[in-house]
Amino acid sequence: VQELKRRDVELTSLAPRFSGALEKAVDYRGDLEVFRRDLKAHVALAKALGGYRISLHSGSDKFSLYPLFAKEAEGLFHIKTAGTSYLVALEVVAERAPELFREIYRLSVERFAEDRVSYHLSTNTAALPSPEGLSDEELRRLLEEPDPRQVLHVAYGSVLQSPLGDELKRVLLDHESDYISLLERHLGRHLELLGVRG
Repeated sequence: VQELKRRDVELTSLAPRFSGALEKAVDYRGDLEVFRRDLKAHVALAKALGGYRISLHSGSDKFSLYPLFAKEAEGLFHIKTAGTSYLVALEVVAERAPELFREIYRLSVERFAEDRVSYHLSTNTAALPSPEGLSDEELRRLLEEPDPRQVLHVAYGSVLQSPLGDELKRVLLDHESDYISLLERHLGRHLELLGVRG
């Protein structure tokens, strides 16, 4: 930090390495009291060094952590939520176009080994159900299960760059109000637990 100041670089946000696992698309995996202790130490540093924001990367769906940030970070936080709107979009597709969702899931599973390379994940691929034979309701529930949810999340680029991406966009345009409603509810849950929504 001193070197940044010496070079007149203003520190506005810093993403520290926290204990536990902050994986894509699932809640925090780790000891909440250890996380709280570490967060308090980072808040003290941030305040001592000018009040930069503590950034929580892979911050989507870390519902168990948000109350800690609300209580301990004193507003000095930034939550990075890339990808959560894509998963909400898949909820709409699963509800309104289950066969398309089945194809998206199939492609996501096929591409997972390559798509996961830049992510730290503990996904148990042996636990992934085959899309064949799943009812439409069972397909929808895949978005509630950690392993399939992570697989679907990290394959967003493969899906959106394939012909399935155009079909997904068409479903969202046809059911835009569903998407907006689900997105408001999902992001609203984030905001409420962070204490930034009245």
